[in-house]
Amino acid sequence: MTDATHIGPHACRVVLLFSQLMFCDAAWPMVLPIEVMGPDGVVETVTILHGGSGDALWLRVHNLSYDDKASVRINQGDWIDLRNDNDRVAIAEPDNSYGGIGGGFSTIRLRVDVPDEDFVEGENQVQFRFNASDGVSSGYRILELNVLDRGGERILPESLFEDDDPALWEPPLPGAADIEAGRELWMNADLRTPKIGVLQAKCASCHSVTGSDLKYYNFSNKAIITRAVFHSLTEREGEQIASYIRSLDYYAPVQARPWNPPYQPAPGMDDRPVDEWAAGGGLDAVLENDEAMLPYLFGDGSRQAIDAATDIRSDLNLREMPVAVQFPDWRLWLPRTHPMDLWGVEFWENSENTAARFDFLNARDSYNRLRDQFENDDLANKANLIDRVEQFSREVMWWVGDARSGHPWTDLAGPTIDVAKANGFSAEEAKLALSRWHAVKLWELLHGFDAEDRAAHIRPTAEVYQWPNNQFSVF
Repeated sequence: MTDATHIGPHACRVVLLFSQLMFCDAAWPMVLPIEVMGPDGVVETVTILHGGSGDALWLRVHNLSYDDKASVRINQGDWIDLRNDNDRVAIAEPDNSYGGIGGGFSTIRLRVDVPDEDFVEGENQVQFRFNASDGVSSGYRILELNVLDRGGERILPESLFEDDDPALWEPPLPGAADIEAGRELWMNADLRTPKIGVLQAKCASCHSVTGSDLKYYNFSNKAIITRAVFHSLTEREGEQIASYIRSLDYYAPVQARPWNPPYQPAPGMDDRPVDEWAAGGGLDAVLENDEAMLPYLFGDGSRQAIDAATDIRSDLNLREMPVAVQFPDWRLWLPRTHPMDLWGVEFWENSENTAARFDFLNARDSYNRLRDQFENDDLANKANLIDRVEQFSREVMWWVGDARSGHPWTDLAGPTIDVAKANGFSAEEAKLALSRWHAVKLWELLHGFDAEDRAAHIRPTAEVYQWPNNQFSVF
């Protein structure tokens, strides 16, 4: 038996017996995920013991959003770049068909072939490197890892690994003064990005205004601090913001994680409390292919089950019907560029500019008014909830388009879009930024003020869980 090997927060103890891995001490599992985050070139290392017969690494990786973002190596072997065109990297299906690295799935599974001489008998160091930022990203996460033998079978037992438990996380700086400083930074700190420089937007502009989204989706202290430093704050300021987020009195279900797609459908979703609907069913609820939907659609395949499924008077519960598509993670809900920085703060806020208003309130005024109604009027329990939410969505759509046309949201021209183009953004970039901001603010209000199950109290035909809105938003 060997002594435990401890690298950073990740540690494991295993014993080599007849060239087979055997887990021997449950007190020392390897904690996942491994968050490879920080400045360009940062490396995270874990140590494993085995018989030296490994042929490949098997990885499940979150936010591998472009080629050459990540590299991996075993011991002192060469770094293997994770690229779609690297012959040593084989991406699993359907992840590969959706674009693989940088494709439509935020989390992908892949096999990395390792040269025979890289693995040794006994201690092996596995290193993951964040090569360089694209100006947007701060890193990635290893959600699962294993060693494959020559037959493709996993060598490491599942008992060797343990998921990090957000319930055990503490504020890095627990004092009241630091927590208040973190709240002030969240609301008002000046931020920067490589593309734009100093931003008009604050943390609270792109996220939920209180930061409740980071608490709900269990973003780690490390992720929050790393992102603060990316936006040119100090590490201590990042620790203060993380401490503020940890201090929030906001329910955070264990299955709500940065890599689990919000609202991913899964069987039994309606049996969960409504405030867990936004957590989704997790990555394991994503089917391997469309054919795998058949049992959920048609049950046992009997004539009775088929007749029931195809009855036009029956309902199909889309919250509980698993699909072979991975929904966007929370990272892809957040606007890459806030509308305030895309259009300019004067244009965004100036309600006197009729070219921007089209005789409607501007987009931010519409949001502020709706939030005031939730905060001061208990709007979630009012019969006009749907109408008020619809008004916000409608005014955002009218603001970005040309009110003289019949389809303002779909226009690719008009005074508002023309300003975005003059500022260096395409019409598509402008509308994507605004639609993401719109979606996050609706989540902030409808989830945060317990309105996701209120539509059924207003309209008998409404879903059990539903966003109360007559306009297209996320749902």
